[in-house]
Amino acid sequence: MNLPPPLKHEVALLRGEEVLAPALEELCGGDGLHPEAQRIADASRSRLLRCAVCGAAVKKVFGSSKRWHFALFPNAVPCDHENETVEHRESKLALYRALRNRLADDWSVHLERRLENGRRPDVLAVNENGVRVAFEVQYADLSKSEWCKRHEDYAKLGIRDVWLLGHVREPDERNWLIKRDALASVLAATEGQRIVYIGRRQDDRNVRCQEVIFGSGLPRGELPYARTASSSPGTFVAMWPGPAIAEWVEYGPGAIKLLEDGTLHTPADITFEKLRRRAEWERRQKELRRRADEERRRKEAERRARTTVDAERRRRWGEERRAEEARAWQDSPERAAALKVLGDRILTFLESERSLDKNIYSPAGRWKTAFFLSRVHGRPPGTVFDWFKAAGAVLREHPHNKREGSKWAWAALHDFVDRLAREGLVEFDHHDDRDRTRYWRTPRNSDQRQELLARRAEEARYREEERQEALRDAERRTELEEKWERNRRARERREKAEIEARPAHPPLLVPLNRAQLLQRQKQLERWLVSSVRERARAALGQYLLNRLEREENLDRAVLTHPGEWKVWLFLNYVHDAAPSEMLDLKKVADEASRRFEAVEDPTLLNEAVRLFVLFLRDEGFLAKDKHNNDLLGGVQQRFVVIGTAAEWTSRLEQKIKSSRDASWQRPRLQGTDPAR
Repeated sequence: MNLPPPLKHEVALLRGEEVLAPALEELCGGDGLHPEAQRIADASRSRLLRCAVCGAAVKKVFGSSKRWHFALFPNAVPCDHENETVEHRESKLALYRALRNRLADDWSVHLERRLENGRRPDVLAVNENGVRVAFEVQYADLSKSEWCKRHEDYAKLGIRDVWLLGHVREPDERNWLIKRDALASVLAATEGQRIVYIGRRQDDRNVRCQEVIFGSGLPRGELPYARTASSSPGTFVAMWPGPAIAEWVEYGPGAIKLLEDGTLHTPADITFEKLRRRAEWERRQKELRRRADEERRRKEAERRARTTVDAERRRRWGEERRAEEARAWQDSPERAAALKVLGDRILTFLESERSLDKNIYSPAGRWKTAFFLSRVHGRPPGTVFDWFKAAGAVLREHPHNKREGSKWAWAALHDFVDRLAREGLVEFDHHDDRDRTRYWRTPRNSDQRQELLARRAEEARYREEERQEALRDAERRTELEEKWERNRRARERREKAEIEARPAHPPLLVPLNRAQLLQRQKQLERWLVSSVRERARAALGQYLLNRLEREENLDRAVLTHPGEWKVWLFLNYVHDAAPSEMLDLKKVADEASRRFEAVEDPTLLNEAVRLFVLFLRDEGFLAKDKHNNDLLGGVQQRFVVIGTAAEWTSRLEQKIKSSRDASWQRPRLQGTDPAR
């Protein structure tokens, strides 16, 4: 009889203690004479080492040519649990013991019983009526196709399958989110399946179950699971990953029950029922609030409609009454007498109605004529009258708006006396002891009135001239703004043409590998705290230092931080150089190549140095040598130092100040009022 070769085990148990062969080999350095290796060897000879999965006796295999491991003794029963982990076995046994103790006598529980089609579930529960339920504890990743195949095999035999995923969530895990693997997604989308995790925590030796209940917006009315017509009582269809997690329910394997028809029942069903009732109650309350709001809005709309109808009716009644009173005034003997005394022009002025006059319900011509005849007309020039008493007499004789203490009726009278003053029919005399414009008088003579009219005509002419001047100023301002806009667009076109005329940059570099990225990060940290950078800041200023430390496209060709090699180049060849001293681009590039490390191609480092020297030329630090026009690749090779850091900083500050002033201050037109 040919037995299969012994299986290799990397883990063994020695009196409950786990022994890992790779870790032991590393600890002993591959030396079999190490004291720890000798201790394990003695336990192996005494057959104290056990397989961590099946519990069979194993022996140590510590050699020099192969990796250290454990193996079954010769002629031992082959172990078919090679890939089973300790966690899987603990969960499986805990579930088996819990079901055996929990289920009624009409259920029998079996551990890894092989079925007719060759499948072997971890735990199989069989009822006297022939109902069978298979429990699968799944720790390893399982594809959708493989799960569907196993699910169909169980369904063909009429067996309900319950899947429990490994690795429970720790209490400190963020939001207890579900690991979105293929199996969890399939279980969430399959009718009759749940997402249940089984295992033990790091600080607890007891195996626990964790089941998730989904719900979008619970307890605001949306159920965590959706029932279907084909679902039997206790089965649900989970809506995942769309809805958010409503609640996690944790319980022990002993809380799992099976109904007579094989339906799984857990404490999560009780929690779900509570959430469902609460959601239903919230839904009913929401419906009641909606109906109450609709009823309130309907009553409010009816009240507003009635108010609108009543207001419209009162408005029409008021207009009809005022029209009737106006017709009566037109036909009254009082108007005929006033027309004979005052004349048509003044009477027309008194009968003109303004918006405030509606607060006095009598026709405007009636009460204004009475006021004018009693206090102004026929009086000697310069006669003083008390305006308060005159207005009070009008309000006592004529009905008016009495809201807010007759405020609006008094406003109508104020407006009327002001109009009389503008027309030159009355003049202000003096204030009372409370500084109110109370005492007025009739015009003293006709010359004063003519003078008043001439002065008003002059004021009107002056206002018209000011209006025409403002229009001309607006036209000139518009022309200037259009000119500024044309100049701005022309400047943008010139800048764009200059940018397009510059030589194209080389293509982007190959992305840096991990080692190069770590090296650049270390260079940056070292540069930020270096004394060279502090001396450069004191010598050059913060503005210029920030500009030198800016990273351009080709700066990635140098593993050193841009600020370090640019500051070195600037200090040695520009800042410390005497005026009119020569700078050779080729020598500078060669010196930079010797001092600093390039990423791949050294020519890219030379190109980065060339671009930096051209930047210094554009900023006014360098100028081309007129006596030497050597070109290399179309680029000047020799430059003359002409600028300093202090001059560059001064120009930059002046430029910033000018742009800040121009952003809020516009040129003022000559001859215009600054306040306008």
